[in-house]
Amino acid sequence: MHTLAELREVLAEVRRIEYDGVGLETRLLPREAIQNPRLVRKTLEESGVENAGSYSTMKLQDVAWASEAGTPLLWVVARGDREYDEAVGAVAQLSSLAAKSGIALALHNHLGTRFETEAPRKKPSGCSTTFTVLPSETTLAALRPEATGSPDALRSSIRSCVSATRS
Repeated sequence: MHTLAELREVLAEVRRIEYDGVGLETRLLPREAIQNPRLVRKTLEESGVENAGSYSTMKLQDVAWASEAGTPLLWVVARGDREYDEAVGAVAQLSSLAAKSGIALALHNHLGTRFETEAPRKKPSGCSTTFTVLPSETTLAALRPEATGSPDALRSSIRSCVSATRS
């Protein structure tokens, strides 16, 4: 998307197909929304679409952006050249900062990240208790089959996972 008008069109379609919210891939937002996260909050509120979360590439400034945008959840993507221990330390820093801002932090784990490689899957340790591994919708549906029959049940299951990270 290049403009806020295009973002509004996408959000109108999201409402038309009866989704309640969207996860934001920050780098794909219009430049003015990236530079002014309050525009994201305002545009979502005007559209009636919930901000379901955003991705963080493990930059501390992502927490401030998320807070201003009204993002309740940051999915941390630990890619790149960071070593495992360095990535764990960065996640712990993000977790602490996010908790102070009232934002839940979840590991967006998949192959090719520092926590899931070709080697046996690594589980981050040493992070604060505000950090959690939040399953994706697909994983959650596999773990909780009762949620697969209804989008409302699936949304409820995801929300309860997010709520658990905040308590």
